[in-house]
Amino acid sequence: MTWNPDASDDLKKLGNNLRRLRLERKLDIDTVAAAINIRPEMLQKLEEGLYPDCEMLVLFDLAEYYGVSGEELFR
Repeated sequence: MTWNPDASDDLKKLGNNLRRLRLERKLDIDTVAAAINIRPEMLQKLEEGLYPDCEMLVLFDLAEYYGVSGEELFR
C-alpha cells in the first residue's frame, strides 16, 4: 500500500467539519464521545485529522448524533 497525500487532506477536512459541528452545537468532546460510546481521545484525534483507521460506523454515529448526512462530514 502506498501513501496517498490526498488522504491526509481528506482527514483534515473531516476533522475540521467534526470540530465545527460540535462547536456549533456548543458541545464538549466528553459529551459527544459519551453519547456515541467512544473515548474522548479518539474524538480529539478525529477532529485533528490524525485517526486514519477509524471505523466508518463511528463516523455514521457522529453524523447521526449531529443530525447531518455522512456526506456532509466530508464536505
